[in-house]
Amino acid sequence: VQVKVPDGKQFYDPAQQFNRELTMLLIKAFFDRGRPVKKKGDGIRVLDTFASSGLKAIRLARELDFVDTVVANAPDPHPVELIKNNVELNAAKDKNVRWIVEPHQGTAQGTMYKSLTLGKPFHVIDLDCNGFATPHFDIAVQSVADRGLLFVTCTDLSILCATSPGTCFARYGGLPVKGEACHE
Repeated sequence: VQVKVPDGKQFYDPAQQFNRELTMLLIKAFFDRGRPVKKKGDGIRVLDTFASSGLKAIRLARELDFVDTVVANAPDPHPVELIKNNVELNAAKDKNVRWIVEPHQGTAQGTMYKSLTLGKPFHVIDLDCNGFATPHFDIAVQSVADRGLLFVTCTDLSILCATSPGTCFARYGGLPVKGEACHE
């Protein structure tokens, strides 16, 4: 997968490369063993809630041959245009990417509510937000299909590791304990 991003406009945390690889591996394993669906046309829908360049959505479309739709959601118009451009860049190598990846502008919650009201749940929801994911939990759980997958990644682990107990209590209603397993 190739993506073009404007200088300074996108943030890629090298540590999250492992997270992206693990996500791909878990989806493949789940649909190979845990779910009887394994072919295109079975309606497998995936939501990338905070797609900034479309990297993960394009990887999902290219590497998972059983996925029918990947909604690459972004709240602002600039990332949506970037996603469209990156889809076209990758469609030169794999025409299916153009038909599988759907760039979408909207809030993560709004996109999930819409799928819920239309009766079209997502089989996989990747909730990888900048900061804490608590505001999205309720609708994400409702919007994922029965026997589906919900991935949640939070980037505010320092708060959960007792660096700021007051903020942790305000956001999560709990008091963190500093210890060896705090990042787990």
